[in-house]
Amino acid sequence: MKKILISMFLLFSALSFSRFIEQCEITSKGTYRNGVGYVNCVSLESGRHFNFTRVNYRTRSNLDPGGVYKLYFNGQGYKNLYLTSYEYLYY
Repeated sequence: MKKILISMFLLFSALSFSRFIEQCEITSKGTYRNGVGYVNCVSLESGRHFNFTRVNYRTRSNLDPGGVYKLYFNGQGYKNLYLTSYEYLYY
């Protein structure tokens, strides 16, 4: 029983886990040839480049290149991440 409860806890915590970047400067945005939207940014804290795919048109149009945002996302690594929400910080 204890193992089942621990397994369920780990499973639910992994599924609800959302990552974020404190300060990320948008470097580019657009649409791939297949119609999938993307946004790229660089973390001002670590210097890492992040690639977000499947970004809808409304979100892409609200994110300005050169602007700095706090980004919340799901995914592993640094590529093909899914942007869940954002907060504007400054330009």
